[in-house]
Amino acid sequence: MPMYDTFSMESSTIHEALTFVRSSIIKFRNQQKLRVDRTHHSLIDEDVKPVLADISWTETFITPPLGARARAMVEMDIKSNEKFRDIIRSALEIYLRDIEEVRNKSGIPTFDARIQEVRRILGLDSLKDRNANLFEKYYKPPARSSKGGKVAVFFSYSHEDRVMAGKIATILKGKEFDVFLAHEDIEVSKEWRDQIFEHLKACGFLVALLTPGFEKSVWANQEAGYMHGKDGKVVPLIMKGIEIKRFGFLEALQGIPIDEDNLWNAAEQVVKTILETVAVT
Repeated sequence: MPMYDTFSMESSTIHEALTFVRSSIIKFRNQQKLRVDRTHHSLIDEDVKPVLADISWTETFITPPLGARARAMVEMDIKSNEKFRDIIRSALEIYLRDIEEVRNKSGIPTFDARIQEVRRILGLDSLKDRNANLFEKYYKPPARSSKGGKVAVFFSYSHEDRVMAGKIATILKGKEFDVFLAHEDIEVSKEWRDQIFEHLKACGFLVALLTPGFEKSVWANQEAGYMHGKDGKVVPLIMKGIEIKRFGFLEALQGIPIDEDNLWNAAEQVVKTILETVAVT
């Protein structure tokens, strides 16, 4: 029987990568559930179940003592070993991407050693030319604007609610978010529709201020629909007295109640929701 690489020196780092990917898949699953009715949740669970099982299967060859790993690897057939190495490489690629993202954002040099170690493992002969794309669907780094690497947020609202939207956006900007509001941020000399579309494409998050005015606004509804369609994160702020069922697919999302007296608390909940989504540390 063939004897394959047991990754004895690399098991700790590989285990961390597999753990990170599992967390990303679970986060993806939970986000998908927020977008659909509860009756469909079991289908989403079924979609990710085999992927999570593959990760657990791979860990059985990484976490036991070296002797047990060696014996198990001897019994592994060629096809299973190829799958094993594909999973490891795919997990390491995503883990590396996230570490680099955190390193660039934080500026903390202690991440450099881990980055170099992951790159070293990816350079091993046994992992070269293996499939590195198994988990791409489940990992999306935070959407960033061009302004200092901040999380880019598109604020969708009716023009008649521009005063309240401006107050909320000011709070979010104070939390180091890059918030786009059409009435403040579009230059008069530029085609406003093109500007809105460019910001929608660049942002990964949209805050929707749901009011009677939003319901009547064709543009506001299309902005939220575009963000939902590209699989971005939509965070509804629901004005007191508004019936969420009148807002189409937004009904399935977890909304945040808001009125003139709790703008600060509502904005804090928006910040928490977005940071939890992208796991910003």
